[in-house]
Amino acid sequence: MSYYNSETNKIVIFQPRECDDCPGWMIVDCGCCMGQQWVYGGECERCGGTGVLFLHKASGTYAMYPGGPLRGRECKHETNNSN
Repeated sequence: MSYYNSETNKIVIFQPRECDDCPGWMIVDCGCCMGQQWVYGGECERCGGTGVLFLHKASGTYAMYPGGPLRGRECKHETNNSN
């Protein structure tokens, strides 16, 4: 879960990792403050206060838990570098 490091004055976010219990899923830091919204301080609506989301690797879909309520997809796009 993300947290604020007052010594470095930065927000610390953990790197995604494989979900050992559910092959094909990654555990991803939600980006909220340990389950709380950064600005308003209430429970994060995206992760439900857990501080983590699960990412289905094949589809790019986020969920609160593997097979659980969906929370959107990764934004993927191609860039056109030709002039």
